[in-house]
Formats: sequence, structure tokens, C-alpha cells
Amino acid sequence: MGAQNVTLACELEYVYQAIETHGQVGLQVWLDRFVLALNRSRFSLCEKLLLEARRSNTFVDTEQGTAIVAHSEGLLRVSQARWDEAETCYQRALSIYQQLDDLYNMAQMLNNLGEIHRLRGRYDEAIRYYTASQRAHGELGDSKGLAQVHNNLGLAYQSKGDWADAEGCFERALALFTQAGNEVEIARALNNLARLYRDRGKWERALEYTQDAVQRFRQLGDRYGLSTALNNLGALHRERGDHDLAATCYEESLELAWEIGDHAGAAHMLNNLGELHRYAEGYNAALDYYQGALDIGHELNERQVLGTVTNNIGLAHGGLGKWAEAVRWYEQSLAFKKNLGDLHGRAITLNNLGVAYEQLGQLDRVQACYEEAIALFKQVGDRVSASSVLINLSQPPVAQRMSLKQRLAYLDEAKALLTGTDAQERRALISQLRARSGSEGRGH
Repeated sequence: MGAQNVTLACELEYVYQAIETHGQVGLQVWLDRFVLALNRSRFSLCEKLLLEARRSNTFVDTEQGTAIVAHSEGLLRVSQARWDEAETCYQRALSIYQQLDDLYNMAQMLNNLGEIHRLRGRYDEAIRYYTASQRAHGELGDSKGLAQVHNNLGLAYQSKGDWADAEGCFERALALFTQAGNEVEIARALNNLARLYRDRGKWERALEYTQDAVQRFRQLGDRYGLSTALNNLGALHRERGDHDLAATCYEESLELAWEIGDHAGAAHMLNNLGELHRYAEGYNAALDYYQGALDIGHELNERQVLGTVTNNIGLAHGGLGKWAEAVRWYEQSLAFKKNLGDLHGRAITLNNLGVAYEQLGQLDRVQACYEEAIALFKQVGDRVSASSVLINLSQPPVAQRMSLKQRLAYLDEAKALLTGTDAQERRALISQLRARSGSEGRGH
């Protein structure tokens, strides 16, 4: 929980400054209680505190108080993955901060709105909000806020597959964090750069940066950060084929997650251990780990976990040749991802569903799934994944139902989407997409 405390403290720094400026002691006490409850994932207590705030004239009879309560509720809704409600809260707070000419908190709200869109796979919209936040932080001369927005912009560009822009953002964030001597954020920035290099198939640089991040988090005693970095190190070892080292990293990450009470993190680690067994074609062992993650997901109502794990359970059943069962799990995953507004995740699962229907000989459904996946990948700016699915669509057996002209049109479009991308990066991304689709029994 340590890193989550740090994150919330940074998030609310300027809120506390505003409270102090206006001498609102009662509101400060309320916010302290709310932050403590949110850090401990005590969502029912957060709801009670929000109700208390709305009923109190002391809090909501001023614009500042109303904005702070809306801001706080937005944080809760994000923790619950209730994105539409979170966006409404942040927009309400942003409107008030604009009226108050509170540029610091305006910048934070713009960043938060960018985060919501990024988590929902709406990367271009996320970049628009991040860029506005970046301008505000720059106008304020706020290097700390600017570094964080550079980092978030990097994550959005990385998700789009815009590697050069992502690397530039991460490097700028790292430079600002280094200049400020912020050791925790330096470690996080290194971890993000490592993930970027891993996604690009640049294994040696990824390994160097990940190991550096792991060492820094150990020295800082940041168990949350260490758990995250070990997870990424495990993924890197897994993708390089060293499953024993991957398992060691995942198991230590899982142990840390349990120690700090990060149950959602534990669910992710159980899922990743399941993935490790699935990669090794140990599908039944994988299903046992997935079930553990699924149980936690249901207990916490963690819809992101549920969307991911149900997809992977489908992949495991596909590995066992149980394609009808795979379809059932993919449909559950699509429901969770649609509810979350996760466009990129839906595209991945639609691609997987197309593979399953192909195995069942339901070719009409194959084409429909692939075409919807392509549209979503293009919508979020993932050109390489869209190109890979277009290539799948142009191949037998589904392509046997098409004219030669239509097949060539798909291939031409796939080629156009890949224009300007690096060959090594294309191979890495296409390999990842194949993993998600379960081809060759390997997945991600």
C-alpha cells in the first residue's frame, strides 16, 4: 500500500493547499478520513463519508468544498473502475476549478481525465487531455506535475504503438525526476522504459532497465513498486523462454502483494502464473491459477481483472481443444470489457473469439469478429495489431469465401498500416497478438 499512499498524497497535494488557504479545518479532517479509507480499499466507508459530505452545509455550500468532494468521489470511482461516473465527477471538479482560476487543480483534473480515457483504450482522447495538462503544468513551472504528465503521455503513446513518442516522453519524465532527486519516481520511470523496450522486442535494454528498477525499489523498501517491477521482470523472462526465472519473479511478486494487502495485485500475479503454465501447455494447472484470480476478481468486483482472466480461461480451453467452452468464456470477457469501455481489450478478445469460431467452422462469425477487432484496433491507433488481423482475415479458410480482389484489398490495407514501423517492433507486436489469439498454443 505504500506506493498507493504516495500516489494519493501527490494527487491531493494542491487540494490540501487550497483547504489550508481557506482555513477549512473540518474539510481537511474529512479528507484525511476519506484518503485513509480509500488507501485501505474500504469503499463502503468512502461511500458513507461522501454521503456525510453532501449532507453537510459546511462542505458543499462553497465552490471549493464542492470541487474537493467531486474530486474525491472521482478517485473512488476510478478505484472501482466505474469510469463514466469518475469522468462525470472529474468534469464537475474541473468546471469549478476553472471558475476559481485554480490552475494547479485544473492541471490535475485534466491529467485525471486523460487517465480515464487511457484506461478505457481511448488513447487519442487521453493524449488530448494529457497535452492540456502538460501546458498547464508548464505555465505554472511545476516540474513535478510536468514529469508525471510526461510519464502518462508515454503510457498512452506506448499503447498506441507510437514508440518514438513514448520513449521521448519517458526519457523527459526520467530526466525531471532525476533532477528533482525523486528516487521512487526514477525507479518507476525506469520500469516504464523497460516495459517499452520489452514491447519493442529490445530484450537486452529491457532487462537492463528492469533489473535497475528492481534494485532501486529494494533499496527504497518500496514493496508495492518492487512487486510491480518483479512482475515485469517475470514477463520479460517468460517472453525470452526462461520459465524458471519467470516463475521465481512472479512468486516473489505474489508474496509481496499478499504482504501489503494488495489483493488486486495478487489476482494479477495469479493470472500471470497461470499464463506461465499456459505458455508451457500446462492448461489444467493454468486453469487452477486463473480460478484463484477469478475468485479475487469477483470478491473485489475488479472488472479489469475479470475481463482479463475470463479471456485467458478461454485461451486455456482453446489449448485443450474445447472450443465451445472457449467461446463461452470469451463472451463473458467481452461483456466485462464492454462494460468497462475497454476498446483495446475488446479487440483482443474479439480476435480470440474469431480463432475459436474458425476452429468450430462458423466462418460467418469468424469474419464478423475479425472485422470488428480490426475496426477497434484502428480506432485506438494500434496499427500493427489491426494489420495482423487483416492478414488473418485474408487467409484460408475464411478467405475462401471472398473474391481475390477482396483478399488483395485486405493485404494492401495491412501493408499500408505497417508503413513506417520498425521490422523488429513489428515482429514483437505480431508475436504478442498471436499470443493473445492462442495460435501455436502461446499467449499473453
